[in-house]
Amino acid sequence: MRSVRLIISSALVVGGGIFAAVHLRTLEVRRLTAQVNELEEQRQELRDYIRRLSASRRVAQIDVLDQ
Repeated sequence: MRSVRLIISSALVVGGGIFAAVHLRTLEVRRLTAQVNELEEQRQELRDYIRRLSASRRVAQIDVLDQ
């Protein structure tokens, strides 16, 4: 009887540890996914900025040639 209670207690402790690890891992994955999404948005904004900068540079070159 005593050993059965020890086994059940041990199983609960191990199960709780596994549950906590899985739960924390899921939270970490969500946080990292949000961070990746934010970085992808920043990357797209930088690409758009580079395109605008390149376009304005080309316009400036044309203006200099027209003078």
